[in-house]
Amino acid sequence: MSERVEECRRDLANLKRFADEIDRTLDAVDATSGHNVWKGPAADNFREEWGRKRKKLHDTLEAARGQRAKILRRVQEEEEKKKKGEPK
Repeated sequence: MSERVEECRRDLANLKRFADEIDRTLDAVDATSGHNVWKGPAADNFREEWGRKRKKLHDTLEAARGQRAKILRRVQEEEEKKKKGEPK
């Protein structure tokens, strides 16, 4: 396997790891800002704003995961072609 492919695989693995860490962080914010944990007008305002921002963050993560999957498929296809001696 070429050095370029290995570097790409490492980058894709890091992307997955970072996306998973961000997901866990989003869940932690949800848990610490819930109605049973934090009460009052400031809490209500935060939750309202957080709900909008959380959705944007979640949607961005899903888009990144989709791109990661596409890139991984392309790398795998190129590796298969190389094994078979086909042009790129």
